[in-house]
Amino acid sequence: MSSHSLRSVPGFTIPLLLSALLFAGLHAAPRAAAQTTQPYLFAATNNSSGELSGFVTVLRDSTTGALTLVPNTSVSFKDPCSPTTIDPTGNFLFGMCGEGVTMYALNATTGVVSETPSSPYTASASTGQNGVLLAAESTGQYVYLLKVGNVDPPNPSTFTLDTFQIDASTPALVPANSQTLSFSGTWVGSAADPARHGMFIFVNQSQGGSSPEGVLYSISFDPSTGLADVSATGINIGSNALSIAISPDGGYLALGWGDTVGNFTVYQVSTTDFSMAAVGSVALGAQDTNYGTYTFPASIYFSPGGNLLYVQAPPPDFAGGGLPFLVYNPQSLALVPTTPIPASSAIFLNGIADPQAPFTYVGNSPPTNGISVYQVDLSTGLASQPAPISSPFFQPTSISPLFATVEQSGQGIQAPTLGTSPAALTFASTTTGASSSPQNIVLKSLGAQSVTLSSIEISGANATDFSETDNCLSSPVLPTNHSCTIGVTYSPSAVGSSQAILFVADSAAGSPQGISLFGTAVAPAPGAPAATLSPASALTFPGTPTQGTSTSPQNISVTNSGSASLQILSAVLSGFNASDFSISSDTCSGSLAVNASCNIAVVFSPTASGIRSTTLTLTDNAANSPQSLSISGTAAPAATVATPTGSATTASVTAGQTAQFNLQVTPGAGFSGTLAFTCSGAPFGATCSVPATLPVTNGSTVSFTVSISTLAASQLVPTPAVPPSSARRSPTLYIPWVLGGLCALLLAILSRRQLPSFARALSAATATVLSLLLVFSGIGCSGGGSSAAQSASTVPTVATPSIQPSGGTFTASQSISITDGTAGATIYYTTDGSTPSTSSPVYSAPFSLTSATNVQAMATANGYNNSSSTSASFKFRTPAATYPITINVTATASNSTKLLQLNPIALTLIVN
Repeated sequence: MSSHSLRSVPGFTIPLLLSALLFAGLHAAPRAAAQTTQPYLFAATNNSSGELSGFVTVLRDSTTGALTLVPNTSVSFKDPCSPTTIDPTGNFLFGMCGEGVTMYALNATTGVVSETPSSPYTASASTGQNGVLLAAESTGQYVYLLKVGNVDPPNPSTFTLDTFQIDASTPALVPANSQTLSFSGTWVGSAADPARHGMFIFVNQSQGGSSPEGVLYSISFDPSTGLADVSATGINIGSNALSIAISPDGGYLALGWGDTVGNFTVYQVSTTDFSMAAVGSVALGAQDTNYGTYTFPASIYFSPGGNLLYVQAPPPDFAGGGLPFLVYNPQSLALVPTTPIPASSAIFLNGIADPQAPFTYVGNSPPTNGISVYQVDLSTGLASQPAPISSPFFQPTSISPLFATVEQSGQGIQAPTLGTSPAALTFASTTTGASSSPQNIVLKSLGAQSVTLSSIEISGANATDFSETDNCLSSPVLPTNHSCTIGVTYSPSAVGSSQAILFVADSAAGSPQGISLFGTAVAPAPGAPAATLSPASALTFPGTPTQGTSTSPQNISVTNSGSASLQILSAVLSGFNASDFSISSDTCSGSLAVNASCNIAVVFSPTASGIRSTTLTLTDNAANSPQSLSISGTAAPAATVATPTGSATTASVTAGQTAQFNLQVTPGAGFSGTLAFTCSGAPFGATCSVPATLPVTNGSTVSFTVSISTLAASQLVPTPAVPPSSARRSPTLYIPWVLGGLCALLLAILSRRQLPSFARALSAATATVLSLLLVFSGIGCSGGGSSAAQSASTVPTVATPSIQPSGGTFTASQSISITDGTAGATIYYTTDGSTPSTSSPVYSAPFSLTSATNVQAMATANGYNNSSSTSASFKFRTPAATYPITINVTATASNSTKLLQLNPIALTLIVN
């Protein structure tokens, strides 16, 4: 489930506030029809006052939905917090706790969960914010906590994103980063990507209008660095943001908004690269009518399989009372022909969806207590409680389900396991002789082993009314966590109901997997136009054109197979890779007569290698408008980088040597242009040299070299100059000698009797004053240098400075500090090999060294002789270790500025 703002919804109360908080950011894998062993469901226990008190583990039956307590798994945590998400490896659980994160270890064999000793962990504190969303990144290395402060409109909220690295050996969380997000607006809700690529934040932002603007921001995770990339600008959705939800498989994002008219907008989200494509918006009606004032849709949810969207809004004939839930198809935005679900019957939406079966689990409030299980019909969206789940489980205990992700006795599902989503397809009423828009079935490998697909067939009473196209059998082996898509189209031949089953034969348990198909055919209206596309549902470009080149156009024919003029309004390409395709010519505009045809030519210009796809949507006045056609192509890379014969991607060198990797690049067919390289991962003291650019020409192999120079400890250190004497003579030492000389001179003058009596008296007085000065300075006019030498010897000398560290050979940057034992001493130092003096730089703070350096220092202080000089020699070398080096490659075709991303090159450097 996604994280919503905490709002009061008429007629639809939350059983436990704790449940609502713990569901934030919690997404299980897509619902699967595969037969697997019983997985764990984790639950929080509450005391009689409704306070969180502990934690238990239960088994869930993926066939019936029934629950069973696992013995000896009841635990109490030291903090009143519980897990809300799990890392991809299944080893650890994490929960929000105030401004930090709690960490728990899971014993997958026994089901016991225990809090780690140092939990909880904080990366930032005293922010006045609380955690609202917790997400584990896809590789199992990092955990992200979104914290928000002040969510009361119109006051703006503050946002902080804390990053923690998972230390699996301790185990513990290591705070890695804390970012203050510069979002301007009041937080409404947030949702984490179930594929673990990032998260979404929905805010209300004042933009000068009478109502705030709902703005969507995204944050993507970089598993290589752990950093979070925050979108610089958000997407304006519409006035007054209300709600946000993401489907359990992460394929769709829904946003509720509106001030006078309720609306919702749906985006399709790529489960591989986190990119978004707009599906469209639906207006739900005026929010202020004669039956009362409602703010809708304040509640919005997805079904367990993600193929249905529940929106709380009034139906067209609404007469008042609590708002019910309407059911929509998120792919087509069509309203599913299901009776609006009353709020009193929609309590199942406030639960957690089973990732492998159409069940939801809801924690009940006292006095009911326990967990209620609901089975959801993924065709109608309605929920029921068959006999095995008709009563709440563990009713005497107040517990709330948290999440269900891990298979019993294992880290995830071990055997080949195929999930199908959804479990059934229901097509809206379709005119006979026409074709519906295709609906997709996603097959996903959920186990630890690959699934091999052998066939896809449609059987049943009306099998000929349905057709399928897929990208599954072209690559029949699905590695773990990979998926493929089957597109099913309904083309009825006779009026009435149609039923069939699509069977997928594979190597997984429970093969063949069956997906039910339902459709209703109606007779065409008299004189109605009908659009028929050829090909009917999918166009695949032949061959494998090279990335950065363009193919010849492929034609799509549109025929008016109806009985009235067909008015064609537009033909638009949209979807994940729409920019890789373009319409080169289009004769399908305006009016098309009965039985007449027109053509739309599409060109494939891939910007990336592999399978690329888009959708052509034709909008017209036919009953089945808009018509959709899936378009796909497979592209070869613009260039392939490899090692020539006899070369290797691993090099071992001694520190100080240069490692050289010989590589060669072969451009793809038809590609000529320039390659650019960047290098990352070089260790301390090493320099990685790659070609800045490299021109390549169609089919011609070009060799190039990557060099990595390392640093040895045998660098030359600046030669110290000859140190000065241990102390400079203080000028005060010379004063007694000068005064002694003056005294001797005066005594000589006095000895001359020829002077007048006045002059002799004046000289005598002067001699007396000088004598007193000499006495107090320790020297008498009686002469002799022994007393002056004795005075000089009493002047103290400044302590010799201390350099820390004291020198040596290092494998990382060093922070150098210099201290002196004499209070108030001024320290002078040099790093160029010269002798320090009072003209040298004055030491004031630690400084860093990364290259060979001889540091010398001396100190002075008032009333002291200068200290002796001291020195320390520092050398550096590249640490001995094994380093993964990544060479990133981009290509630019001739006469183009478009940047093409190629596969990176992985090298290994071993430093001895």
